[in-house]
Amino acid sequence: MYHYARIIFGNIAFLTLLSLNILAQETGGYQTSFATEAERIKLRNELISDTIEGNLSLPLAQTNEIKWVTAFWAMELLGHRPAIGRQALFQVFRTFQDRFISLQRAALEASYALFQDDFTTEIKIIADSTASSKLFAMAALQLLRQDGSRKNRDALFTLMQKRFPQWQDDPILWSLSLDFRQPNHERLRLRPPMLDLFRHGGERGKTNLFCIQRINRDYPGLTIVKKPDNTFLRNPDGSLFAIPHFTRSLSAQPGYLTNGNTPQGVLSVQSIEGAGSLFIGPTPVLNLVLPFEASVAEYFHNPTIQDTAWTIEHYKKLLPYSWRNYEPMREAFYAGKAGRTEIIAHGTTIDPEYYRDKSYYPYTPSLGCLTTLELWSGKDGRQIVSDQCALIHAFRAAGADAGYVIIVEKDDKKAPVTLQEIIMDVLRAESSL
Repeated sequence: MYHYARIIFGNIAFLTLLSLNILAQETGGYQTSFATEAERIKLRNELISDTIEGNLSLPLAQTNEIKWVTAFWAMELLGHRPAIGRQALFQVFRTFQDRFISLQRAALEASYALFQDDFTTEIKIIADSTASSKLFAMAALQLLRQDGSRKNRDALFTLMQKRFPQWQDDPILWSLSLDFRQPNHERLRLRPPMLDLFRHGGERGKTNLFCIQRINRDYPGLTIVKKPDNTFLRNPDGSLFAIPHFTRSLSAQPGYLTNGNTPQGVLSVQSIEGAGSLFIGPTPVLNLVLPFEASVAEYFHNPTIQDTAWTIEHYKKLLPYSWRNYEPMREAFYAGKAGRTEIIAHGTTIDPEYYRDKSYYPYTPSLGCLTTLELWSGKDGRQIVSDQCALIHAFRAAGADAGYVIIVEKDDKKAPVTLQEIIMDVLRAESSL
């Protein structure tokens, strides 16, 4: 996420805001003028007038393509669907083969995020012609979203096999094939017991965070913490510690694609770090890595490991036996193999009012990270609510400075995940140790 943000933010004129002061207060709270009402109004106006309308008013020439990329990102951030944006996407799709890869990706991402039912003809042409497995996947996913019937799934799968004969060796296409082969209801039917995951998932002696999500990431999930001794972290009153976690990206594409949702599976916690972006905010973050993003030794926090080549067998060791052949939990492995990087667990200073009409309000999407609820005073930017602070405190209180985040989609219920849904499995897992 950091890398993408640097590319985008480095091309936005309003980033004179980077000079704004972010202060940690003596009380232990945080403050950022970036989250004040005045700065939020200013930012939104500049995003619409300058970044979107201004940039998309420029001719579609190679010298302006990065500005169009920035405009499409701003549209996603705001959930903004202006006529000029739709027309711009049509121009890109009409001249798709002449565009830089960054603009091709940005256009397909914005189309998927904001114009799900549009551009069917243009996107079919892209799927039929592109030599890029990533662009093919992005195009095919929008076509699948428009028509999720078994007939269309089979047709797209056949097209992929024809266009990319070596698809099984490509981590993106392998992951895409699962979307073709296993509709959501079939995945859930195959999912092993949550009890097994709580009992044996992760690594003893480390801090293991279980992040329970819905298949539809429009609804916040819930994270609990298993300590190095395999007991679960409690609050001072004895109740189970749990915080909501939001893992939806702006695009809502699958996790094996750059800027997609947080991938399902196991990510390694490397450290607690300071935040590196105004949109993330000043609260510390959990720095996470995927397989392939770090070496095997770094991922497993074990410098004595001599293996240098990543294999699925390495990764499966962090899953219970009953979960090791459950393909959806390999998404993080294949996301890392495909080159995805810089997923972290962080707070947010993004204005939740952008998403007031969404089911996840007041949570804010990211570029694919795990985000917590943080609210700030519109008057002076002081932190009012921070589940991110609670998460950082909990990780430290668990007693190990390294560990894992295990992200799993529990079901397709259209509601936030609640503690009542998982508490009995947690207690059974604990009592069986």
